Amino acid sequence: MPRWFRQLVGLAAALLKSSLRYRTMLVQLPIVALIPVYFALVYRLSTAELIQVLAGGVVSTGVWVATGVMQDVAYEREVYRFLEMLIASPMKPHVYLLAHVVASYLDAGLSTIPLIALYAWASGSPLSPLWALAISALLTFTLAPLSGVIGLRMRSVKEVGALPSFISTLLVFIPPVYYPASRLPEPLSYASLAIPTVAAAEAFRGLTLGSSLIDPLILLGYLALLSAAATGAAARLLDWRLD
Repeated sequence: MPRWFRQLVGLAAALLKSSLRYRTMLVQLPIVALIPVYFALVYRLSTAELIQVLAGGVVSTGVWVATGVMQDVAYEREVYRFLEMLIASPMKPHVYLLAHVVASYLDAGLSTIPLIALYAWASGSPLSPLWALAISALLTFTLAPLSGVIGLRMRSVKEVGALPSFISTLLVFIPPVYYPASRLPEPLSYASLAIPTVAAAEAFRGLTLGSSLIDPLILLGYLALLSAAATGAAARLLDWRLD
């Protein structure tokens, strides 16, 4: 087994173990993602509309966990001085970054289980859990690497308190994530698909409900390209940062 792989698995396991110590996170994320569902029930939306909201909840949970990498890296740099030890260690910077992304994805998967189960029950789609995990992986590998680089570039650890929430709001609540992109005027509906969270939500709806502006496989390919580009760019920036 290659040394880099052992390092990756070891660090990802340690990060995930540290995250699981705070059990409130596994409860907090699904509750936050289910808040729009609460309003959907209050206003007595139809089952079809409720399913649309649940799809947005699955996507948004992954976003919040991915942007949390920013906080982890910032604290490891400023508080725990972990990066100072990393520079002197045989671990490569991209392995360090990838371990954070893997841990973030596993954390998102655990946090999203209640939402995925509810979605599978409401939509009647037995394959929806598999599609949810696949789309969550692509979204995490798109957002988490860049989130980690932002954490490294922050001037002060104090900035990390507000920025993840601000980014999550821009990616989740303003664009059509909790509702179909088709609700927007036609030029905006297609343009919004360039936003990773919108592409993820529309791909999920298309694969499980058959309702999407364009072929969901095209959206999956777009997310895969974004994921590869983001991971590669972040690894290069991290190499430059630690030189």
